[in-house]
Amino acid sequence: MIPILALRTSVLFPGSVTPITVGREKSIRLIKEVNSGSGILGAVLQKEGEIEDPAPDDLYKVGTAARVIKILEMPNGTYTVVLNGLEKIEVGEYVSTDPYLKATVTPLRDSSPSELHSIEFDALVDSIRDVALGLINLSPSMPKEAVFALKNLDSPRGLINFVCSNMDFSDDDRQALLEAPG
Repeated sequence: MIPILALRTSVLFPGSVTPITVGREKSIRLIKEVNSGSGILGAVLQKEGEIEDPAPDDLYKVGTAARVIKILEMPNGTYTVVLNGLEKIEVGEYVSTDPYLKATVTPLRDSSPSELHSIEFDALVDSIRDVALGLINLSPSMPKEAVFALKNLDSPRGLINFVCSNMDFSDDDRQALLEAPG
């Protein structure tokens, strides 16, 4: 059982480090308690971002287990929490909604059958890397450090998660990519 942080926008992918703005009282309490405890939470996207106090049915079933790296208090009273995505999870039963959501979760391990590591698969992964590098170089808003990060990713799943995290996709598309079997 882990605390579940409901995300209004943005999907956290395994292997990514992402800052998330937190402003709801329940969410602030959750990140503070998690940070002083195990440091682990589940980050799960809300189906409708404008819902102020989401119930379990308002959240997707697949999210990402994450470690709290840092919490920054902002001048406007919100917090920015930097999360490191660890692995995909499927949310089971919600066991608590107060003071914040807590649920049982099951890790969703990405499959990596040996037949995937074929010449065609490797060529496809290289093509994804090349296209992503091209997009980074064309985008004025993309930090140039992203090129270094992308060139140093050695696992296909890491590369795919990096691309999913950093390209301009809608939250619905990101969620569909997170839920896709791997």
